[in-house]
Order: sequence, then C-alpha cells, then structure tokens
Amino acid sequence: MAEYKLEELRSGLFEESEIAEEEQPSKLRELVTKLMSTEARGSVSFEPVVAGGVVYFGAFDGHLYALNAQTGNLIWKFRAGGGISGGLEIADRSIYFGSYDKYVYALDAVSGQQLWCFQTGDIINAHPTIHRNTVYIASYDKYLYAANRHTGEVIWRFMLDDVSSSQSLVINDNVYIGSGNGRLYAIGPDGRQLWSYLASPGNPVGATVALDKNGNEIPCGSTGVDIATARLYTVCWDGNVYCLDFNGRLVWKYLMSGTFDNRWRMLGNKGVIYAGSGDPEFGELCAIDARTGRQVWKITATGRFNAPRAYGNTLYVGSMDSNFYAIDAATGSIIWKFKTGGAVINPPAISNGFVYFGSYDGNLYCADLNGNLVWKFFIGGQQIQARQLSVFGRFSNRLKKLLTFWKPEKPVSHAYETKPAISQGGVSAYKTEVGYKSEVGYKSSAPVGYEMRKDKKKDWRDPWAR
Repeated sequence: MAEYKLEELRSGLFEESEIAEEEQPSKLRELVTKLMSTEARGSVSFEPVVAGGVVYFGAFDGHLYALNAQTGNLIWKFRAGGGISGGLEIADRSIYFGSYDKYVYALDAVSGQQLWCFQTGDIINAHPTIHRNTVYIASYDKYLYAANRHTGEVIWRFMLDDVSSSQSLVINDNVYIGSGNGRLYAIGPDGRQLWSYLASPGNPVGATVALDKNGNEIPCGSTGVDIATARLYTVCWDGNVYCLDFNGRLVWKYLMSGTFDNRWRMLGNKGVIYAGSGDPEFGELCAIDARTGRQVWKITATGRFNAPRAYGNTLYVGSMDSNFYAIDAATGSIIWKFKTGGAVINPPAISNGFVYFGSYDGNLYCADLNGNLVWKFFIGGQQIQARQLSVFGRFSNRLKKLLTFWKPEKPVSHAYETKPAISQGGVSAYKTEVGYKSEVGYKSSAPVGYEMRKDKKKDWRDPWAR
C-alpha cells in the first residue's frame, strides 16, 4: 500500500501509480480532507457582488463578508457552519447563499442578521438564482430546490441524475440547470421536467446563458422571451461549449481544451460567447460566434481561465496562473494583467469604475480599470495553490473509482466540488424514472441553524456582525 504525506498533497507531486486503489481509500481521504478543509481557510473562490456601496463575498473560512466598496473596511461578517464558495444573490435587502454545512441562508444585507435558513441533504457549492418570490439552488444531494425567498419554506425539489454546482437560469418562468452526469434539464415552474439533453455521460454540465436572435444576452428571470429564435449556451467537462435551442436540440458545439468551472455562466455579449477553460497548468479563453459556433479569437495562459465579465469593450477575467487580466473583447489582446499570490478562479464584480476579484492567496482585491491596486482585504489563513488542484484534475479517472467508495465527512473543497459522476461504463447508476423524480409540495423542516450551534455560541450571528 502506498504511503501518502501531507507535504506531497501540498506540492501536488503525485505519480499516477501513487493514487489509491479501491481497497485503500481511507488514507488518501484523510489527507485530502485535511488539506482542503483546513488549509483552504484563506482562499476566496467566490463571485463578489456590489450593491449599495457594499461589496459582498464568501470564503472557505465559512464567513460571508460585507466591506465598504470604496475603502475595503469591514462592515460586518457572518459565520456559516462551513465554507462558502458558490456565489450569492441579492433581492431587495436580502442576501441568499448556500454553504458547505448543507444550509441555504437568507441574511439582512444591511445588518448581516440571519432571516432564515433551511437544510439540504449535502454540501452546497452552487450559486443561487432569485426569480419573483422564489430562490432556486442546487445541492450535492442531487436535488434542485425551489424555496420561498421570504420564509425559506421549500416549495418543491427536483431530483437530478447527479450532483450539481451549476447556477440555474430562469427564462419565461422555466428553469434550466446542468447536472454532474452530463445532462441539461429544462424544468417547469411547478417542478416538473419539460425536457433534458444529454451532452456527455459522466461529464458535468455547467451554468447556462441565453442569447436572443440579435446576439444579446437575455437576463435571468426574463419573461415574454421569443424562445423560437433564442438559444441556450452551456459548457461540459467533455471540453465542449454547446448551443441548443429551447426545445433541447443541438445547434452546434465547439471543442476547447480542458475543463470548465461549472458554477459560473459564460459571457454572452454582442453576438459572441466568451468561455474560459483549461487545467491548473494550461488555459485558454475563446471568443466564439454565437450564431455559427466558429472561433473568433483565442488566447492561452499557464492556468485555466475562468468565466469573464465585460465592461465596455474590455473583458475582465482571472486565471489559475495567479493573474487577473484585462483583455480587448474584439481582438483578444491583453491590455494589462495583475499578479496575485494565488489562483483567481472566480469571475469579478465591476462597479463604478472599479473591479473586485478574489484570489486563493486569501485576499479580495479592488483595482481600477487600468489595473492599479486600490485596496485589498486579507481574510487570513493559508491558501491552496493551483498546482495542488492538479492532483484532482490529472487523475480524475482514478478518483472516479475512489469516490464510489467514500464520501468525505466534511467538505474537501475542490476535491469534492469537482467530483466526477459515479458511473459504470459511462452510464449513470441512477434509473431514468428516479432521475426525473419531482417532489412537488415537499416541505422543509424549520430552520435549525441556531439550535444546531447553541451549545457553541449563544448568539447565532458572529460577534463581529454588529
């Protein structure tokens, strides 16, 4: 039996022969869990949101932070029971997000006080979506939840054929979401399936974006959309960007190198789809004609590009090579790049002439649009380096076998969030009729966040959240 040392995991130096076989998963689980759940505390893997002069973001240390967007000074922080890496949504004065502690939370955006929470069956690494009075969010228990955003009561839940880190897209009140087993689902407002498209069995499908016939992005939550001429765009771990019509039929697909971060939507802008892919040691960012699927331009880096965001004619995007880039949207030329101390794997927020992005070096950065640092906020703890993530990327086939035999008792960050679909011969282990099950009217238990932790802390909120 091979011996594994924590130093090897830190460095990412593993030979293929050293990856555990089925009969020896416990030792690797112990080390991976220690590395990713205790040493990732300082890592920011979260798409920030700026609203009302405040920038909000979560981190692996289990806190949701609210900072003054101009100065970077802490306003409040809220502690959940696990890491926060999926993203958040703000509606009215409320913030919605999920955590590795299996809970979905709603907070008051001004005070940071908890409004409600409800428990799912597994960790949450997905970005929520708000539409009308409903919050939609996927959990690693393989369910997509639809809950009342005012009370946290679950309205219905829909069983996917595998775990999901994807953010839901809502168009004409229908919900579109990808699963870890290569399928894109269309679900009606009552929680019943309309159709599904199987892109590639065993390869997770990411978040979806929609464009109208003129190539303009259709905002999530739009109604009255002419779906006869609109198109859906998504990514899959088979390396392809997919274009589908709203009946789930393939229009075209474009092959890229490596994998994608399934949590974030690609950027659709002025008839072009911008997608980032790769692995910890190679990345490419492509501009693709949204109508034809042909490449407009492509650039490469020494680490995976994430999903870009646009401001004017400039794209802003992070990479696992520890750089944050500003790129000309028309040509792909690099305008400037900003070096951080760790992988930048989350999309940025852009507001009032400033760009905000997190890094695995434990900082949230604020820079102006010329790439000059304005401030940075350090959350503390150690960070995970991009090379360590290659342990899980390069040996995904072996880990696919390994993960059929164990599931971490605690979240293990990237090792678990990118868990491959568990399948035999590329066929999902779940039967079709189970995979499509919808539990309409499913009721959640009462929020138990305070009761669960009252023996540790008298007040549910962190003392800093005053």
